[in-house]
Amino acid sequence: MDGAGECEDSPMTSSSLSKLFTRAVTHDRELAVHLCRIFRAAQAGSGSAQWEIGDHFSSGDLLIRDPNRAVEWFRRSIDSGFAPAMNDLAFALLTGSGVARDKLAAVGIFREAVKRGDVAAIANLGRCYLFGVGVKRSRQRGALLLKKAARLGFDIAAAELAWAYSEGTYVSKSFPQSIPWPLDRKESLRWLRLGSRLGDASAARELAFAYEQGKGVRRSSATAFRWMKRAAVLGDPESWHHLGWYYDAGIGTAFNPKQAITWYRKSARIGDVASTFNIGVLYSNLEKTKRNKALAERWLKQAAALGHERANLLLRTIHDRRTERPERGDVRNKKR
Repeated sequence: MDGAGECEDSPMTSSSLSKLFTRAVTHDRELAVHLCRIFRAAQAGSGSAQWEIGDHFSSGDLLIRDPNRAVEWFRRSIDSGFAPAMNDLAFALLTGSGVARDKLAAVGIFREAVKRGDVAAIANLGRCYLFGVGVKRSRQRGALLLKKAARLGFDIAAAELAWAYSEGTYVSKSFPQSIPWPLDRKESLRWLRLGSRLGDASAARELAFAYEQGKGVRRSSATAFRWMKRAAVLGDPESWHHLGWYYDAGIGTAFNPKQAITWYRKSARIGDVASTFNIGVLYSNLEKTKRNKALAERWLKQAAALGHERANLLLRTIHDRRTERPERGDVRNKKR
């Protein structure tokens, strides 16, 4: 099925299977070999492998996105006894992705997955209660389930709770709705800490801001730096610029232009104008070597092309001895 039977020792020559690969996989032999092995395991009856194929078809990361095939593989995985696939099948039924929408059936499968201890299903059932999807709305019951999922290690649930208590509104990427939530800074910090420890990058970033600005906690630049670095290392794009700024401004750590430029570059690659400008500023403020001037001009021209007003002004004085100040960038909380 789906070309898995034709998977050979050299998957790159298996035309039926390779047609399912995304462009990233067709240019990466290791990924292709990995998928080939997963297909083989799935065909041999591995529930976890069948779920992984369904997940790739659902996300479109390694296999061309196909919700219908995703549902088919989730069902096969469940039949093979792999309980975590139940949550994904239920969510597909809830959203009508690859299958006819059936909210009641989705809630039923979520309940069964909850009995088996699936933390993602616990959170999703909680969201169903919060928004009244497939069940009678109950904020109390929904909140209890969401908190249970967080305590059991589901970092996304912890981050959502932290945001809700901080902003007075509960929102979830999984549901295109929002509901009022009680404002409680202490509760927000409690769930931020848990989410950060569990590995949620956005929670770590927001905890860093709390310590930097002294919101609900004693201000501590060193603690802010530690959590911002964790968020950046975990892959949170919004943290890359801010960690670069911490190194640039010496917040919670010693001034380190090399590290500042490293993190600014990561942020600049995804289009962050402030990071692009700050790289130019750093090179213009460092020892006035011919190389640094050239690099400063290059990055400042990029920032100017992206519409940064100060970049044009600085370009006119690039050869002066004056020192320019970097730009902090946006530190406002962004909607999850």
